[in-house]
Amino acid sequence: MSSDPRDALFDTSALREDLGRLTGQSARVVLVFAAIRLLVTLLTTAILARLVPPAEQGLVALTLPAILIASGLSEFGLSQAVIQRETVTHRLVTTLFWVNVTLGLVLTSTVALLGDAAARFYKEDGVSIIFVVLSPYILFTVLNTQYVAILRRQLRIKALETASFVTLIAASVISVSSATMGAGPYALVLQLLLHQFFTFLALAWLTRWIPSPPWTARLTEARSALAFGGFLAAERLLGSVANNFPLLLTGRFFTEVQAAHYFRAESFAMMPSKRIGAPIAGAFIPALSRLQTEPEAFRAMFQRLASRANLIFVPIALFLYICADAVVLILLGEGWEGSTPILRLLAVFAMALLTINSFSWTLVASGQGRALFIWRIFSSFLLITSLLISVQFGLIAMVTGQVACQVLINGPLIAGFAIRTTPIDLTTIRRTFLSEAIFAAVTAGGGFALRASLDLSTFAECIAVGLMIVAFAVIRIGAFPELRRDVLTTLGRK
Repeated sequence: MSSDPRDALFDTSALREDLGRLTGQSARVVLVFAAIRLLVTLLTTAILARLVPPAEQGLVALTLPAILIASGLSEFGLSQAVIQRETVTHRLVTTLFWVNVTLGLVLTSTVALLGDAAARFYKEDGVSIIFVVLSPYILFTVLNTQYVAILRRQLRIKALETASFVTLIAASVISVSSATMGAGPYALVLQLLLHQFFTFLALAWLTRWIPSPPWTARLTEARSALAFGGFLAAERLLGSVANNFPLLLTGRFFTEVQAAHYFRAESFAMMPSKRIGAPIAGAFIPALSRLQTEPEAFRAMFQRLASRANLIFVPIALFLYICADAVVLILLGEGWEGSTPILRLLAVFAMALLTINSFSWTLVASGQGRALFIWRIFSSFLLITSLLISVQFGLIAMVTGQVACQVLINGPLIAGFAIRTTPIDLTTIRRTFLSEAIFAAVTAGGGFALRASLDLSTFAECIAVGLMIVAFAVIRIGAFPELRRDVLTTLGRK
C-alpha cells in the first residue's frame, strides 16, 4: 500500500474489470465531441478567412513550424509515460510536471529570441513580432501535459473532451470578435494562445491535482519514465521537423500567400486527424496499454480502434478529395483558389493517416518507444529528402512528393515495425484495412464519375457526392456482420 494518499488518483486497477465497456463508451464520447468540434473549427476558419486576408494569415503560418516543433519537444513524451505505465505515483507525476515546465520555459524563451533570425530566413519582417507574441503557446501547451495524462489514464474521456470543447468555443469567439475589430493576424494568435490557456485552467479544476513544489522532484525515481519519454520526445521532434518541413520550405521558396494557401489546405486535410484521431488515441492507448500481456485481446482492441475511426476518417477524406474545389470556395471564399490542388493531394494522405497513426499507437502502448524512434529516423530522412528534391519543381510537385513518400513508403514501413515489435500481425492488418482500401478506391472512382455526369452547380454536385459517400458507407457496413455489430455497439444499440 502506498504511504502517500495522493497516489490513489493514479490507481487504475478498478478499470481493468470493465475495460471493454469503458473503452466503447470513451469511443462514443470522442466521436460525438470530435464531430461537433470539427463543425466549430470549420465555421471559425470560414469566418476568419473572410476577415483576415491570406497574406496576413501567411505570417502566422510561417511561425507555426518553430512553435509546433518546440511544443512537441517540451512535452518530451512524458504524458504517454504516465498513461502507459502500470504503476504511477504522485511524486513521479510531480517530477515529470516540473521537467515539462522547465523545458517549456527554456523553449518559449528560445523561440521568442529567434524572431529576428526567422524574419531574415523568410525575408519577411512581419514574422519577427509574431514569433514573440505566439511563443507563450509553448508554455501553455506544456502546462496541460500531465493533466491530460491523468484524465486519459483514468479514462475520464468525457470530462477531457467537454473541457476541450468549451475552451475551443471561448477562444474562437474571442478570436472572431478581435478579427472584426481589425486585429488581423493577431486574431489567429489569440485563438491559439487562449485555447491552450483556458484548457489548462479547466483541466486543473477537473483533476483537482496540484503538483508538489519543484524541490520535491526526484529525477532518479523517474529515470525509466524519462527514458521512455526521451525516445518519444526524440521521435516527436523528428516527426515535427519532418511534418512541418513542407510549410517551412513553402515560406522560404514561395510567397507568404502561397504559404497561407498551403497552411489552410493542410489544416483542412489534417483536421480529422487532429479533431478525431488525437482524441481517439487518447481513449485507446490507455486500453491497449492495459492489454500488453494479452496478445489476442490486444489485436481485437486494435481492430476495433482502427475500424471505428476509419469509418469517419475515410469518408471525410474522400469528400475532401473529390470536392476540394467546393470546400475551398465555400469555406475560404474568393482569393483562396490556390489551396484547391494542394487540398486534393493532401486528402489522399488524409485517407491513409489514421492507418499510419494506429500503428504508432500500438508501439506506444506496447512500450516500444525505441522502435518508434528508429522508424521516425528513417521516415523523416525519406520525407525531407523527397521534399528537397521535389520543391525544385514547384509547390504542387513538392506536395505530390510529400504525399507519395508518406503513403507509399513510410506507411508500409511503420506497419513492418508494428508487426515485428507488437502483438499485431499481418492477418490483423489485412482484416482491418483491406476492405477500407477497396471502399476508398471504389467510392473515389464513383464520386468523380458522378460529378462528370452531372450538369449542376459545384455546390449541388458536392451534395450529391456527399450523399453517395454516405450510401456507399452504409452498404459497406451492412455487408460485413462484424463491422455492423461494431457500429451498433458504438451507437449503444447492442
